Amino acid sequence: MKEIVFILLLLTFAVSEAGASIKGTPHDVNVMRNSGKELETCAMCHTPHSSVDATPLWDRHQLPQNYAMYESPTFDMNEQKELQPPSTYCMTCHNGVSSGLVNYPGPGSKINPLYNISDNDSLFSAFSNMGTDLKNNHPVSFTYDPSLDVDNNGFPYPRPVGAGGGKAVVGSRGKYPLYGAGGDQFECSTCHDVHNTVDYAGKGLAKKESSGRQIYFLRADNSGSGMCTDCHVNR
Repeated sequence: MKEIVFILLLLTFAVSEAGASIKGTPHDVNVMRNSGKELETCAMCHTPHSSVDATPLWDRHQLPQNYAMYESPTFDMNEQKELQPPSTYCMTCHNGVSSGLVNYPGPGSKINPLYNISDNDSLFSAFSNMGTDLKNNHPVSFTYDPSLDVDNNGFPYPRPVGAGGGKAVVGSRGKYPLYGAGGDQFECSTCHDVHNTVDYAGKGLAKKESSGRQIYFLRADNSGSGMCTDCHVNR
């Protein structure tokens, strides 16, 4: 029960922090739909009741998908053959496949198509539709192990962060969390902050899309590729 309350507090903070929040960003369902109706921002992904998974109270349902994972002869680290959470949560909206809510907001949990994404939905032209072929994207769902770096990238070793035993790559621009039971899995949310709680200059919004000098949802300011070189130190 304490864990659920804590997660709800985190979600509340994510949409209310002054200067940086999910509200008004491309992840805000009101921006996505621009329907003139007041839609529940958090409900696009989360529910306090009857969630798909206990953490992070995930509300979107989609049949399991098969992903073609990143491949490269210069990829040194332990590659996963399947996409892992939390990257699977990201792809529920970014893989071009239909998804809907399990528990809709409001009395009786009545289906509301404004919270659903269909195969022909205009949303897929408004935000990144990556499909299920991830071979030409930055690798995710792999074990981050700098000792396997044979190309002299200079990857930093993870450091413990916080009191919960988590680990992160710490650079000059920010902290990049790792996931999984061992605290060593690199996922989409290692580089991306889905709730936009990290503030940096250059964000812009036009026609529901990120359109500024820098995109939304990064873990740090990436001007001059500074976020990239926090990990690829020698590159």
